[in-house]
Amino acid sequence: MPLDLVLRQGRLTGKDEAPLDIGVADGRIVDIAPHIVAQAPEQQLDGRLVIPGFVETHIHLDKSCILERCNCERGTLEEAIETVAAAKRSFTEADIHARAQRTLEKAIIQGTTRMTRGSGSTGFTPCGRSSATTHGRSTCRSACSRRKA
Repeated sequence: MPLDLVLRQGRLTGKDEAPLDIGVADGRIVDIAPHIVAQAPEQQLDGRLVIPGFVETHIHLDKSCILERCNCERGTLEEAIETVAAAKRSFTEADIHARAQRTLEKAIIQGTTRMTRGSGSTGFTPCGRSSATTHGRSTCRSACSRRKA
């Protein structure tokens, strides 16, 4: 299988201290070896630790990035529910999409590879594609596409 990327000389937890090469194809790790011979782009890790991506187990993308819209003074759950409900009245589809995309891009840049959506989210699918990043740059343009009801 041809590789799309080779990560050179990374350290893995639970393995020997010796750095290893990691071969990636179609967004998945397909080979780990002391030296991988491949005609593929390379990224030198210089002994840095390689860890699995983060998993966001509960997120409401429709309510992301709204702190400035909610004026919470008491700090109670009841107040948070009331202020978010009030803020939701002004949400538009374009507004939700823009905020969700911004949140997904930030999460991807920080290493998040999987998300599950919290109950009550409005029609956006979670970004569950590790292939949404390429060398740390977000390409998550369609990650928050509308879900058919």
